[in-house]
Amino acid sequence: ESKLNTTAHITWMTTCIGQGLLMPFQYEEVVRDAVSIYEDWLLNDSKPQGIMKNEEFFYQIFFEHLSLVFEYHRGEPMNKQCLQSQNEIGMYILNSIYLVAIRKYYNIVSEELLISWCKIIIAIVDLHAVKKRLDMDIGKSAITVLFEILIRFPSNETIWGNIRDLSIKNKWMECENVINIWGLYCQALTRKSINMLYG
Repeated sequence: ESKLNTTAHITWMTTCIGQGLLMPFQYEEVVRDAVSIYEDWLLNDSKPQGIMKNEEFFYQIFFEHLSLVFEYHRGEPMNKQCLQSQNEIGMYILNSIYLVAIRKYYNIVSEELLISWCKIIIAIVDLHAVKKRLDMDIGKSAITVLFEILIRFPSNETIWGNIRDLSIKNKWMECENVINIWGLYCQALTRKSINMLYG
Protein backbone atom coordinates (compact mmCIF):
# COMPACT_ATOMS: atom_id res chain seq x y z
CA GLU A 1 0.00 0.00 0.00
CA SER A 2 2.90 2.35 0.62
CA LYS A 3 3.56 2.40 -3.13
CA LEU A 4 -0.02 3.34 -4.03
CA ASN A 5 0.60 7.04 -3.69
CA THR A 6 -1.16 8.44 -6.77
CA THR A 7 -4.64 8.28 -8.21
CA ALA A 8 -3.14 6.61 -11.28
CA HIS A 9 -1.85 3.75 -9.12
CA ILE A 10 -5.28 3.26 -7.52
CA THR A 11 -7.08 3.50 -10.86
CA TRP A 12 -4.87 0.77 -12.28
CA MET A 13 -5.49 -1.38 -9.20
CA THR A 14 -9.26 -0.94 -9.38
CA THR A 15 -9.21 -2.04 -13.01
CA CYS A 16 -7.52 -5.29 -11.99
CA ILE A 17 -9.75 -5.81 -8.94
CA GLY A 18 -12.87 -5.17 -10.99
CA GLN A 19 -11.86 -7.98 -13.33
CA GLY A 20 -11.41 -10.23 -10.32
CA LEU A 21 -15.00 -9.52 -9.27
CA LEU A 22 -16.20 -10.64 -12.69
CA MET A 23 -14.56 -14.04 -12.39
CA PRO A 24 -16.89 -17.08 -12.40
CA PHE A 25 -17.64 -18.23 -8.87
CA GLN A 26 -15.83 -21.49 -9.43
CA TYR A 27 -12.83 -19.22 -8.72
CA GLU A 28 -14.32 -18.19 -5.39
CA GLU A 29 -11.00 -17.39 -3.71
CA VAL A 30 -10.16 -14.79 -6.38
CA VAL A 31 -13.52 -13.08 -5.92
CA ARG A 32 -13.21 -13.11 -2.13
CA ASP A 33 -9.71 -11.62 -2.31
CA ALA A 34 -11.01 -8.80 -4.51
CA VAL A 35 -13.86 -8.13 -2.08
CA SER A 36 -11.43 -8.11 0.84
CA ILE A 37 -9.25 -5.42 -0.76
CA TYR A 38 -12.21 -3.11 -1.34
CA GLU A 39 -13.50 -3.76 2.16
CA ASP A 40 -10.15 -2.72 3.59
CA TRP A 41 -9.90 0.40 1.44
CA LEU A 42 -13.47 1.46 2.09
CA LEU A 43 -13.87 0.81 5.81
CA ASN A 44 -10.44 1.13 7.39
CA ASP A 45 -9.31 4.60 8.40
CA SER A 46 -5.78 3.92 7.16
CA LYS A 47 -5.87 4.05 3.36
CA PRO A 48 -3.34 4.36 0.54
CA GLN A 49 -2.47 7.98 -0.24
CA GLY A 50 -3.80 7.61 -3.77
CA ILE A 51 -7.31 7.06 -2.41
CA MET A 52 -7.11 9.97 0.00
CA LYS A 53 -6.46 12.34 -2.89
CA ASN A 54 -9.91 11.67 -4.36
CA GLU A 55 -11.85 9.67 -1.78
CA GLU A 56 -15.41 9.99 -3.02
CA PHE A 57 -14.45 9.18 -6.60
CA PHE A 58 -12.88 5.91 -5.49
CA TYR A 59 -15.61 5.09 -2.95
CA GLN A 60 -18.08 5.17 -5.83
CA ILE A 61 -15.89 2.84 -7.89
CA PHE A 62 -15.64 0.43 -4.94
CA PHE A 63 -19.42 0.31 -4.56
CA GLU A 64 -19.97 -0.13 -8.29
CA HIS A 65 -17.38 -2.89 -8.63
CA LEU A 66 -18.70 -4.78 -5.57
CA SER A 67 -22.16 -4.75 -7.15
CA LEU A 68 -20.78 -6.93 -9.97
CA VAL A 69 -20.99 -9.87 -7.55
CA PHE A 70 -24.79 -9.72 -7.76
CA GLU A 71 -24.91 -10.09 -11.53
CA TYR A 72 -24.74 -13.15 -13.74
CA HIS A 73 -21.12 -13.79 -14.73
CA ARG A 74 -20.52 -14.80 -18.32
CA GLY A 75 -19.26 -18.36 -18.55
CA GLU A 76 -20.59 -19.14 -15.07
CA PRO A 77 -21.57 -22.80 -14.66
CA MET A 78 -25.06 -22.75 -13.14
CA ASN A 79 -24.40 -25.34 -10.46
CA LYS A 80 -25.38 -25.36 -6.80
CA GLN A 81 -21.87 -24.69 -5.49
CA CYS A 82 -21.34 -21.57 -7.63
CA LEU A 83 -24.77 -20.18 -6.70
CA GLN A 84 -24.06 -20.83 -3.03
CA SER A 85 -20.73 -19.00 -3.29
CA GLN A 86 -22.40 -16.05 -5.02
CA ASN A 87 -25.07 -15.92 -2.33
CA GLU A 88 -22.54 -16.05 0.50
CA ILE A 89 -20.29 -13.38 -0.95
CA GLY A 90 -23.27 -11.19 -1.84
CA MET A 91 -24.63 -11.43 1.69
CA TYR A 92 -21.26 -10.49 3.10
CA ILE A 93 -21.02 -7.42 0.84
CA LEU A 94 -24.49 -6.23 1.83
CA ASN A 95 -24.23 -6.79 5.58
CA SER A 96 -20.53 -6.25 6.30
CA ILE A 97 -19.49 -3.68 3.68
CA TYR A 98 -22.40 -1.72 2.21
CA LEU A 99 -24.34 -1.43 5.47
CA VAL A 100 -21.25 -0.56 7.51
CA ALA A 101 -20.08 1.98 4.92
CA ILE A 102 -23.44 3.75 4.86
CA ARG A 103 -23.52 3.99 8.66
CA LYS A 104 -19.91 5.18 8.72
CA TYR A 105 -20.08 7.81 5.98
CA TYR A 106 -23.68 9.04 5.66
CA ASN A 107 -22.98 12.31 7.48
CA ILE A 108 -19.47 12.72 6.07
CA VAL A 109 -19.63 12.19 2.30
CA SER A 110 -21.63 14.26 -0.18
CA GLU A 111 -25.32 13.71 -0.81
CA GLU A 112 -24.49 13.02 -4.47
CA LEU A 113 -22.36 10.03 -3.47
CA LEU A 114 -25.07 8.66 -1.18
CA ILE A 115 -27.63 8.99 -3.98
CA SER A 116 -25.29 7.02 -6.26
CA TRP A 117 -24.91 4.33 -3.59
CA CYS A 118 -28.66 4.27 -3.16
CA LYS A 119 -29.20 3.67 -6.89
CA ILE A 120 -26.88 0.66 -6.70
CA ILE A 121 -28.81 -0.78 -3.75
CA ILE A 122 -32.14 -0.11 -5.49
CA ALA A 123 -30.95 -2.13 -8.49
CA ILE A 124 -29.93 -5.03 -6.22
CA VAL A 125 -33.30 -4.94 -4.44
CA ASP A 126 -35.11 -4.98 -7.77
CA LEU A 127 -33.05 -7.87 -9.10
CA HIS A 128 -32.98 -10.10 -6.04
CA ALA A 129 -35.94 -9.17 -3.81
CA VAL A 130 -38.50 -8.48 -6.53
CA LYS A 131 -37.29 -10.53 -9.51
CA LYS A 132 -35.77 -13.18 -7.21
CA ARG A 133 -32.57 -13.80 -9.16
CA LEU A 134 -30.76 -15.42 -6.19
CA ASP A 135 -31.58 -16.66 -2.71
CA MET A 136 -34.23 -14.53 -1.00
CA ASP A 137 -31.87 -13.70 1.88
CA ILE A 138 -29.98 -11.54 -0.62
CA GLY A 139 -33.16 -9.63 -1.33
CA LYS A 140 -33.98 -9.19 2.35
CA SER A 141 -30.51 -7.87 3.15
CA ALA A 142 -30.61 -5.51 0.17
CA ILE A 143 -33.95 -4.08 1.35
CA THR A 144 -32.49 -3.58 4.84
CA VAL A 145 -29.52 -1.66 3.44
CA LEU A 146 -31.85 0.45 1.29
CA PHE A 147 -33.99 1.38 4.29
CA GLU A 148 -30.85 2.37 6.21
CA ILE A 149 -30.43 5.07 3.57
CA LEU A 150 -34.09 6.05 3.45
CA ILE A 151 -34.43 6.69 7.18
CA ARG A 152 -31.48 9.08 6.96
CA PHE A 153 -32.95 11.02 4.02
CA PRO A 154 -36.70 11.11 4.64
CA SER A 155 -37.30 14.08 2.33
CA ASN A 156 -34.77 13.54 -0.46
CA GLU A 157 -36.81 13.81 -3.65
CA THR A 158 -34.18 12.15 -5.86
CA ILE A 159 -33.85 9.01 -3.73
CA TRP A 160 -37.57 8.61 -3.07
CA GLY A 161 -38.43 9.46 -6.68
CA ASN A 162 -36.19 6.67 -7.98
CA ILE A 163 -37.81 4.19 -5.60
CA ARG A 164 -41.34 5.37 -6.45
CA ASP A 165 -40.79 5.05 -10.20
CA LEU A 166 -39.15 1.62 -10.03
CA SER A 167 -41.60 0.27 -7.46
CA ILE A 168 -44.52 1.19 -9.70
CA LYS A 169 -42.88 -0.16 -12.85
CA ASN A 170 -41.83 -3.49 -11.31
CA LYS A 171 -44.65 -3.89 -8.77
CA TRP A 172 -42.60 -3.76 -5.58
CA MET A 173 -45.75 -3.59 -3.50
CA GLU A 174 -46.57 -7.13 -4.58
CA CYS A 175 -43.30 -8.36 -3.04
CA GLU A 176 -43.92 -9.82 0.40
CA ASN A 177 -40.38 -9.16 1.65
CA VAL A 178 -40.53 -5.48 0.72
CA ILE A 179 -43.82 -5.07 2.58
CA ASN A 180 -42.72 -7.05 5.66
CA ILE A 181 -39.37 -5.29 6.12
CA TRP A 182 -40.93 -1.89 5.49
CA GLY A 183 -43.44 -2.71 8.22
CA LEU A 184 -40.70 -3.70 10.65
CA TYR A 185 -38.86 -0.42 10.08
CA CYS A 186 -42.04 1.62 10.52
CA GLN A 187 -42.82 -0.27 13.71
CA ALA A 188 -39.32 0.29 15.10
CA LEU A 189 -39.35 4.00 14.29
CA THR A 190 -42.85 4.45 15.73
CA ARG A 191 -41.91 2.66 18.94
CA LYS A 192 -38.82 4.85 19.32
CA SER A 193 -40.89 8.02 18.79
CA ILE A 194 -43.45 6.90 21.35
CA ASN A 195 -40.72 6.18 23.89
CA MET A 196 -39.18 9.62 23.32
CA LEU A 197 -42.54 11.34 23.77
CA TYR A 198 -43.98 9.36 26.65
CA GLY A 199 -41.02 7.56 28.20
